[in-house]
Amino acid sequence: MLTVTLLAYIVSPLVVLVVLGAAGKSPLVALDALYRGTVGTEAGFAESIVQATPLMLMAIGLVIAFRCKVWNIGAEGQQVFGAIVLTWFVLLFLKDPLPSYVMIPVALFLSLVGGGLFAAVPGLLKSRLGINEVITTIMMNYVAIDALNWLVRGPFQDKSIPGSYPESPLFPQETSLPIILRQSSLNVGIIVSVVSCVLAYYILFKTPLGYTIRAVGLNPSAARTSGIPIKRVVNSAMVLSGALCGLGGGVYILGITHELLPEQASGIGYTAVVVALLGNLHPLGVIFSSIFFGGLISGMSSVERALQIPRTLSLLSQGIIIVLILIIQVLARYEIRRT
Repeated sequence: MLTVTLLAYIVSPLVVLVVLGAAGKSPLVALDALYRGTVGTEAGFAESIVQATPLMLMAIGLVIAFRCKVWNIGAEGQQVFGAIVLTWFVLLFLKDPLPSYVMIPVALFLSLVGGGLFAAVPGLLKSRLGINEVITTIMMNYVAIDALNWLVRGPFQDKSIPGSYPESPLFPQETSLPIILRQSSLNVGIIVSVVSCVLAYYILFKTPLGYTIRAVGLNPSAARTSGIPIKRVVNSAMVLSGALCGLGGGVYILGITHELLPEQASGIGYTAVVVALLGNLHPLGVIFSSIFFGGLISGMSSVERALQIPRTLSLLSQGIIIVLILIIQVLARYEIRRT
């Protein structure tokens, strides 16, 4: 399966050339721009890692839930709510910020707590009332997005500029994640993400909690018979999942945008679902799949600039690549089972 996944990663970018060629663009120019926007230059590689950072955190959160057969489709809303809670804290100290070593850890911790609390609602609805978590998590996404749109046009809006756009004030410098590569936006968020993946691996495969999460996911009836508290495990998996998604939203806003924008709800939470699946629902696999998608986002931005193509064509190419990779994986699994 690993070989099939790697083959999919290698072949799929070629689809970009086919799509752009069909649109009348030069495939060679697109290939050069894609290369320079991913691994061909230091700036492109740094931007790929920056884009992969929040995806990695959200995807690893989803891995924990999916391993428990809890289908959390609410990463988008959980990361948005985590960013909202973080923004509330930052705005309290906007004019007189605390030192960075206080502001950044507290802000990220609050984003983690916000995401966990937001995910606890559908978790309780599933464990206590048996309500399908796919429906509730999707509905909660809309709650978070509507709250975001209201806040950036109301209580959180930057009113220092007359007729300003729907956005919060720019965060103080004390909240920016430290840069680890000069003349780039690559920051310590990637360290937080990788450490989170390693910790998730340890929790899932080396601790009693991880064992119960995997047991419930593999066979709920057998887990119940062996005395595992199903409801408690489902709630724990959902809260952990939402907490990591909320942390992803916190890293996104402190490492990329540095203010709360409507674009915080850009669909990154839904992309994280695909990243988790392409990582074969394994914490270490998520590291590579998120970097691949980070490179795809960065590379396609470079292609947009080089070929002057509309954003919609870029998104179409990304969507086709995602579908192609999923088809390859599904066909590979089918062939293995049939054999």
